[in-house]
Amino acid sequence: MALDLHGRCVLVTGASSGIGRACAEAFAGLGCRLILLARRADRLETLAAALGSGGVEVLTAVLDVRDRRAVE
Repeated sequence: MALDLHGRCVLVTGASSGIGRACAEAFAGLGCRLILLARRADRLETLAAALGSGGVEVLTAVLDVRDRRAVE
């Protein structure tokens, strides 16, 4: 049974590299809208531009989830 995620909003932390980036790309491929968080603004914006050019709705925020105050 396949899960239909098209149009759902997904939050991905650590989106600028590694598993986070792979998850962002996979969810984009499923037609999800994305909120991407990462510490490295340059990599985050590059990813957002690439996914956005494919028609994916992407919002970004530069954030280190280890910083509790920043998350709040």
